[in-house]
Amino acid sequence: MKKISILFYLLFSIICFGQNENDLAIIKKSQNVVAYAIEGNWKAKDSTLYTELKIINDPNSLKTIPKTYFESIKKMKIFNAGYITMQRKEETYKHPYILTELDGCPLLIYFRKKNSDTINDSESFFLFVATAQEKSNDRLFIGGDHILASFTEYNRTNSN
Repeated sequence: MKKISILFYLLFSIICFGQNENDLAIIKKSQNVVAYAIEGNWKAKDSTLYTELKIINDPNSLKTIPKTYFESIKKMKIFNAGYITMQRKEETYKHPYILTELDGCPLLIYFRKKNSDTINDSESFFLFVATAQEKSNDRLFIGGDHILASFTEYNRTNSN
């Protein structure tokens, strides 16, 4: 009986949390603070690589991610997806992204065109959101793609 219970749990987990090889889907988690609060316009508190960010939730962005990434992505829980626009000096970049986790830490993966007309590369960074009573006081902290990277603080610039 115990083996049947374990088998049922594994099958249930795959059905509920696994990704379809043809489609990617977002797991609706109302208790995921980052997924709930990430959308909006953000400005870096101090000078940094990206001075401003605009994050838009849009599940349709999953359709723009090349199928070559599906093998690794379908093993992940996707809590949010959309587009991230990154402002650096006079340059602006807009990329589809997914919000997932790595070892329990929120991780944003964005997909970009690198020396190509099509999406052929991905980058990632850890992030955290500190929500305030007033949304305009929320803070976004963005680190690197490894745990020892320092974080940059961003302030919400409007209350989308």
